[in-house]
Amino acid sequence: MGTVKVQAAMHNSDFTYGSQNGTFQMINSSGGAVTGTLPGSGVIGGGHVLIFKDIGGFAGNSGKGILIKPAANEFIDGATGGAKIQVNSGSLQLISDGLDSWFIVGRS
Repeated sequence: MGTVKVQAAMHNSDFTYGSQNGTFQMINSSGGAVTGTLPGSGVIGGGHVLIFKDIGGFAGNSGKGILIKPAANEFIDGATGGAKIQVNSGSLQLISDGLDSWFIVGRS
């Protein structure tokens, strides 16, 4: 049986996703709210999966939520406002359509 290895990045403050960040985004919510901005769906290509995880364990606490927002003129599940992780140690999984949208395919 083989193993699966994905590139990961750690974020302690607001960030804009770059291809060097890899698939798995570890977000430390212990210091306060964090906003991550997605790349353009058309730029990154269809079928691209990104996973965001609250490793700080505080996203459900007041003032410490995590917001993942789309690039300008793009959508997450049809909305421009983004998607939130508001559960301690929660996660959010998104997939790109390669045009102008990201879709939530998992959440905890």
